[in-house]
This record gives sequence, structure tokens and C-alpha cells, in this order.
Amino acid sequence: MMSEDVSPLISYSEQKRAEAMDKYKIIQPYLSGIHSMKWISQERSIPYRTLQWWVQKYTAHGLKGLIRKKRKDMGNLKVDEKVQEEVKHVILSLKRNTISSIHRKVCDICRKNNWEAPSYDQVYAISKNITPGMKKLAHEGRKNIKTTMI
Repeated sequence: MMSEDVSPLISYSEQKRAEAMDKYKIIQPYLSGIHSMKWISQERSIPYRTLQWWVQKYTAHGLKGLIRKKRKDMGNLKVDEKVQEEVKHVILSLKRNTISSIHRKVCDICRKNNWEAPSYDQVYAISKNITPGMKKLAHEGRKNIKTTMI
């Protein structure tokens, strides 16, 4: 069973409380028996399941239930360390490749090594975490190698 958040409503930011209030205003006609959830879904172009979720959360926890919680695993990549290193290596060794081509190359490497391949989004996230300084150093290293080979 999930632990309940006991923080008072006032402890959330004004923006979070406003977002919760916006959700409440959307489901309020259903809660008051004025409109069906299906009607609200069609009228507001909000998925029916989302409305069900909001009603369930509001019924169980009040307005606090409509506040979107920050994911506890946010920012954590569920990619094996060796795969992350391989992604970084491919990014830094190949200049101006698209994320799609990097993803394909990494998937090929993972297949050959029987590793679990990362998703496109995971490769993108890893690429965004590489600092510009690292990219610049890798680029300068490639330039130096080319000039010594001539």
C-alpha cells in the first residue's frame, strides 16, 4: 500500500494548487450530477480514463488528490552502466550524427553483446546529459588526430 501524503494543501505551490483547482472545475459537474463523465470527456476532449482517475483521486483525498506528484524516479535512467558508456562513446566519437542513427548503432552493439538495448528516449536523455565541454574536447581530439595523420 502506498504511503499517504500528509502535507497540508497550503504546502504546495500556488501553481500546483491552481492546476488542482482547474481539474476540480472540470469534474465538478459530474460530482454534482449535472453532466455525465462521458459528456465531459467529449465536451472537454479529455480522455474518459483521465476523468475517472481525477474523480477517484478527488473522492479519496480531496483537492490534494488532484495535485500531480513529482515522480520519485525522475532523472534516473534505467539503462545499464555499460550501455550508457557505449552511448556516450558513440555520441562523442561520431560528429553530427542524429539521435536516430546513434540509437541504431547502439542497438547493434547491444545486440552483438547480448545487452538490453536502450529506447530512443533513453539515448536522447543520455545525449542531453553530456556536457558541451565533453563534446568540445571530443571534437578537438578528433581534429588533432586528423592533423597528425596528414
